[in-house]
Parts: sequence; C-alpha cells; structure tokens
Amino acid sequence: MKSYHHGDLKNALIEAGIALLYEQGKEQFSLRKVAAKCGVSHAAPYSHFQNKEALMEAMQQHVTKQFVQVLQKTVEKHKNDLDIMLFLGNAYITFFMEHKTYFSFLYEHSGLQFDFSEDGIVNNMYTPCTIFKRAAFELMEKIDFPKEKRIDALLAMLVLVHGITAMLTTQQITYEGDWKNILKNSITANALFAGMIQKRRENI
Repeated sequence: MKSYHHGDLKNALIEAGIALLYEQGKEQFSLRKVAAKCGVSHAAPYSHFQNKEALMEAMQQHVTKQFVQVLQKTVEKHKNDLDIMLFLGNAYITFFMEHKTYFSFLYEHSGLQFDFSEDGIVNNMYTPCTIFKRAAFELMEKIDFPKEKRIDALLAMLVLVHGITAMLTTQQITYEGDWKNILKNSITANALFAGMIQKRRENI
C-alpha cells in the first residue's frame, strides 16, 4: 500500500476522484473506489471527507482554483492587448488540454450549472465565467463595439472556445493537428464567413 504524507493524501484523493469519474462515470463513483485507486485503506478518505458529496465539493474547488489562477494570470499579462480574448481563449483551451479529466468533471459531474443562453451567461457568477465576461466587455468598451451587439459577441466567444475545448478533450474524438492554432484559425474562418454573408446581402 502506498504511503502518503497527511497533506498529500487529500489532494491525491481529489485527483483520483476526478480521474475515476472520467473513467467510469458518476454511477460507479464511491469513496471506497477512490481509496482503492489511491492504494489506501477504505477508511482513509474519511479523515478528510465526511462523504462522497464532500469529496465532490472539494474536487470542484480544486479545479476552479487552478482555472481561476490561469485566467487571472492571462488577464494580468495581456490586459492592455487588443488580442486579450484570443489569449484568454487559448488559456482556457490549454488548461483543459493539460487536464482533460477536469473538463469532463467540471461540465458533467461537478454540480455547477452552466446556462449558455443570453440570460444564463450574463447572470452566471462562477468566477472563471466572470473573468471572461469582464475582459470581453472591457475590450468592447475600449474599441467602442456596438452596445446592442455585445451580448451576442460574448456568447459567440464563449461557445467557440467551449466548443473547441469540448472537441479536443472528448475521448471519442481524435484530432492530430496543432490545436494551439485552432482558435486563431476558427476566429479567422468565422470573420471570413461573416464577411461573405455581409457581401452577399449587399448584392441581393
């Protein structure tokens, strides 16, 4: 049986829980299985978590804390850059590409609610979402982007970034290209597509 330092066991259980959900789904999730995955006794997790729900809450906080740190660091580094949303989008994708199990956990099993409607995005107070929104709206204000189009633009950004991340982290999908350029290429493609539509409308 693997020996853990007292402080390390808690994080080991958290990471094992996230991995277990990714591999087997919520129906198979239990403290007993998490303990077995860590190579500790079935009673060991109870020194840190009262039940599996408490472990799930700790898992959500564990992922969110790291996600927030990545986004905040990106904002601090690129806050005066007009391409800040590209940098934020890439940070979003990179974080989950480096931790694929986190994406599945956060959006399928964590218990957090993510409503991608207009009202859902605007009223969502989840910290990573708030960081993304604030950066987007500050940029739109800076470039005098039409106020009536800002919500739709924000939704488009979030859906694009989230969709790319979902594709790249899904076990059933294989992508062998350079994913680090995929967001930039998608933005370019969308801009070209929008331009084509506008040009067609003008010619009708």
